[in-house]
Amino acid sequence: MKATESLTVSSVSVLDLYESLRDEGYVGERDVADLLQARSALLDVEGRWPAETVVRLWQLAIARGASCDVGLRVGERLNDNHRGMLSNLIISASTLGEAVRLFQRYLPVMSQVDTVAVQPVAAGLKLSYGFRDPRFYSGLSVARSMSAAVAWARYLTGQPIEPVAAHFRADTVRRPEEYRRVFGDHCRFAMTEDALVLATDDLQRPLRQANHYVHTIIRDRVEDVQKLLVRADGLADVVRQVIADDLHRGGVTSEYVASRLNISRQTLHRRLSRDGVSFRSLLADTRRERARRYLKQGDGKIEHLSELLGYSEPSAFFKAFRSWFGCSPRQFALIEAQRRSSGPQG
Repeated sequence: MKATESLTVSSVSVLDLYESLRDEGYVGERDVADLLQARSALLDVEGRWPAETVVRLWQLAIARGASCDVGLRVGERLNDNHRGMLSNLIISASTLGEAVRLFQRYLPVMSQVDTVAVQPVAAGLKLSYGFRDPRFYSGLSVARSMSAAVAWARYLTGQPIEPVAAHFRADTVRRPEEYRRVFGDHCRFAMTEDALVLATDDLQRPLRQANHYVHTIIRDRVEDVQKLLVRADGLADVVRQVIADDLHRGGVTSEYVASRLNISRQTLHRRLSRDGVSFRSLLADTRRERARRYLKQGDGKIEHLSELLGYSEPSAFFKAFRSWFGCSPRQFALIEAQRRSSGPQG
């Protein structure tokens, strides 16, 4: 994993968070001097700031009494004056589903810390929120990200979009009614992940400001920025993320990943080899950990795992699984179910 100190976020995202927390009464001008030196430094649309800046802003708010419902309100704020490249790219997309995929693909342009895994489910798409380093996790930050996703979906489509499901890792929250106000009546707490499920019908809705010409221009620039970030980042970590994001689609080959990163397949293999890893090992590691997580959490049916892990043939999946864990997926799931039912030991 890349050193935490070198992870960055966009200037626009820092400015937006600072002004939102300021308006909520949790940070002030003195904090600008301590953290940011000068507010004007954040006005460079393509500027980058250490990810620790965002963490420190959240820490200040928490220390001054902010609870997770503050994160919900911050996420609902859509400031037209603080739109970065990723926001403008998403706005010009054709459908909400396309906007979700673009957000997942180019999220590092906004933040190299946050992650969003997108997975097809029966009802539509599940968006699972996380962080590249668990030290960045906070209930406020997650609440903000998930609230912002719903607010953007409503803004982009002009429709009262409501997620089919909203899951949160938090056991309890101070004001559950605020969560129901934002996400509807499908909120569940003490879950294994922070995730939203958006309905298929909503994902097909057209966006109000779709513009193919503008979209093409902005996407080219976003691609350039993403390419620069990849060069500065640890390539193996980036490759793992691309594999994890698109594994369920199948066909996640080294050629595919190289095209996503705008480098040649030969360059991809050469740089990974220089770092002491191979694409084959990264793919296998990602599949193994994804299979472990699905079965430990009891997510979905075993017969669907082969497809979710990008295998073209179930037999190849079962062979790989046995080599990883020494048993079949069904045996592994049974053992995990017994562990869950027996509760913690000792």
